Amino acid sequence: LHQFYEALRKNAYVTGNPFGSVRPSVDGKKTRIMDTSRSLSASDLNLVREALATLPGLSSPDLLEAALARRIKLILHLALTTGMRLDEIANATLTSLRRPDVDDIESDAEWMISVTGKGSKVRDLPIQESVLTMIRAHHADWIALMPAADHRRKAFEATPPLIAALQAPVRSKHRDITDETVLANDNAALGRDGLARTLKTFFRQTSKRGLSALASQLQLAEANSSTKAAEIQRLKREIEKFKRIETMSTHWLRHTFAKGVIRNNEGDEGLKLAQQLLGHQSISTTAQYVKQDESGKVKAARKVNPLGF
Repeated sequence: LHQFYEALRKNAYVTGNPFGSVRPSVDGKKTRIMDTSRSLSASDLNLVREALATLPGLSSPDLLEAALARRIKLILHLALTTGMRLDEIANATLTSLRRPDVDDIESDAEWMISVTGKGSKVRDLPIQESVLTMIRAHHADWIALMPAADHRRKAFEATPPLIAALQAPVRSKHRDITDETVLANDNAALGRDGLARTLKTFFRQTSKRGLSALASQLQLAEANSSTKAAEIQRLKREIEKFKRIETMSTHWLRHTFAKGVIRNNEGDEGLKLAQQLLGHQSISTTAQYVKQDESGKVKAARKVNPLGF
């Protein structure tokens, strides 16, 4: 009705829209508010960085174990530097890869890739050179692991995925991928569910290792009468940080990227850039990151101290 009367008003059939003051809703429900606090803090990023640096598989002589570890690093770097959704990572390919122009000069440090987001809308996203190098190393791992998948390899090379499946699905008779293996995509792209499980497993294992080590330290500290209370409180805070990591998911990485764009590009420019990079239809959706970020309010209040105490 709102749209109907608005069309009549614009074409001079009526002088006003009687529904103009009625706030529209989505499918009769309230618009969902994003919880943008579910993003990685500087402390969270340090813990994730340490976990990636010490992944057991990175130093493994077994090619599959090493490839799986390198893929975890790639997924996290890709998500944190592009803000892509799970579906976008799963469906994007390198066929659209191109060099962007930056200040009218072709960049030799970044690439652009086309991704299809919600509503089948296509947008171009920058990919850092270092991330593309990781993608190509991941592809080399995939090819080395697939000697018996000649037909699938041709499909893989025709439309190279960003992230590939390195093993057949769990319920498959054999975990090695062959031409007969049933995968979500012909080009062996790791599907949305596979990406989610991979990340969830990483966060859960990181949390478990951290909590195990800290639990032992806390037990010893509490048993030692000379341990200061401050040290016990510090250990308890560290435990809470690792409990928080266990709850993380892919969307936390997207929110982290969004906040980084806005904080490093102040004002309206930051909002517009974040909207374009995230693929939000409305800038009011992007503005939720600003509304829920209390950093500016806290910093402003710090400067106000009339009594000087």
